[in-house]
Amino acid sequence: MGMQAWLREHSGWADVLWPVGRAKVGVRLPKDMNATGDLLTLIQRLVESRFPGQWVMQSNTRKFRLTFAPTKPIPSLVSLPDQWIQSAKKSKEFSVPIGMVDDKTWSFIELESETPHTLVAGATGSGKTVTITMLIAWVLLHGGIVDVIDPKRVGFADHRKGKIDLRGLPNVRIHTDPESWEYVVTEYKQSMDRVYSDLEAGADIDDRFIYPTRLLVIDEKGAYTRAMRSHWKRKGGKGIPPAFDFEDDILQQGRFARHFLAVGAQQANAYVLRSTDARFNYGAKIGAGPQDAMSWRMLFGGKRQPTPVLKGRGFWSNGAEPVPIQLTYITQEQVQRMAFIGNALRRQWLEERTAETLVYPPAGEAPTEALTAPVGTVPVHRDTVPVPGETAASVPVQRDTEPAPVSVVLVGLAAAAEYLNTTIGALTAARKRNPIPGEMRQGNQPAWNVVDLREWHSKRPRAGAKQLDPTEVILSKGEDKASGE
Repeated sequence: MGMQAWLREHSGWADVLWPVGRAKVGVRLPKDMNATGDLLTLIQRLVESRFPGQWVMQSNTRKFRLTFAPTKPIPSLVSLPDQWIQSAKKSKEFSVPIGMVDDKTWSFIELESETPHTLVAGATGSGKTVTITMLIAWVLLHGGIVDVIDPKRVGFADHRKGKIDLRGLPNVRIHTDPESWEYVVTEYKQSMDRVYSDLEAGADIDDRFIYPTRLLVIDEKGAYTRAMRSHWKRKGGKGIPPAFDFEDDILQQGRFARHFLAVGAQQANAYVLRSTDARFNYGAKIGAGPQDAMSWRMLFGGKRQPTPVLKGRGFWSNGAEPVPIQLTYITQEQVQRMAFIGNALRRQWLEERTAETLVYPPAGEAPTEALTAPVGTVPVHRDTVPVPGETAASVPVQRDTEPAPVSVVLVGLAAAAEYLNTTIGALTAARKRNPIPGEMRQGNQPAWNVVDLREWHSKRPRAGAKQLDPTEVILSKGEDKASGE
């Protein structure tokens, strides 16, 4: 017998209700009922239609009973409190306020957990981008560095009113083409490996300026995966793109090095997650908005629960049973404020390091050796990413015999033109028509991080342009154009 027909024939069962304890409702079921999951869902909806409020169903089908317990109301809008931004130094760096599960209780993503990485699945308009932006802003607030892979090109660079636009914020880079994605994932893996190698050599990795907290965001993971596969094949690559293996390494090893990964997708499926290991390495799983059956199983397992069609409403799990949540809404103004507070924190760390490196001899004695140079004169640390507003010469150093191209800054039009295999005149004209993002000043000359320069170049294809291989060594041996050494 069909479920709807069964409900019509047994329409009187729902009148058999009685209180169970305090503020609970019990339902006694007919013994001839076949209690399938879909039928129980229909019963839950019927009870919710007869009793105001929200209810959690507990079933004991062996005794033919259902119990409905009321839940505290979930707010329809949850905004990030401004006082939390102002008290940044007192707040917990690794506890990200992701939303509220009732009108008084916040939920947090704990980045210091064993599996600190985050997976957010949700259709367009569900609040997925804003949720990921909350993670980005929290890392920036505490002096971290963020790289965003954005296949949509406007997901995090939407200039319209009320939308999220991260362009121009300090310590943020946005990457929109497969060549740059391959480059930045490779660099991110190298940066994580360097933390471990320096730790083995006795370095203090708690120095947040030299070893900053980093977040890599991969939005629209399905589109990213398809584009990277095509890019790898066009290059003549065989098998799986190396960037995919690097992602797996980050998922498994990133926590201790404070290299975190946040992934957004339209839905969670095998194509997006690629492996069971990857699925379980996402400690925080968020379903923004209603999920289809496959996406729900990949996120949480078990039977799918209905989600109200309300922007920002969803379910989330940190390894336990999924719970309903209203995700945190953050404004563009708050993101900007958090980014600049974090950038000021980084500059404070730099000033403290500069003061510590100045060594003076006792009064009346001449120094027997050269004084330790201020930080501003030291070459760049190879795994620290220069950000808008900071030059390579302002970043502390650990000298390496094999510098990676991660943090190279090109100074002057001549160096940039040579790198892009063009003329100074052509570069000047193109720069006037389309300014290069992240442009800095070093002395009287313009300067660019090579990642920003590559990003700008990739959007302006031209005949005969040099194809930039993300694995190539950019600087000639023994020469560092960023520092002049």
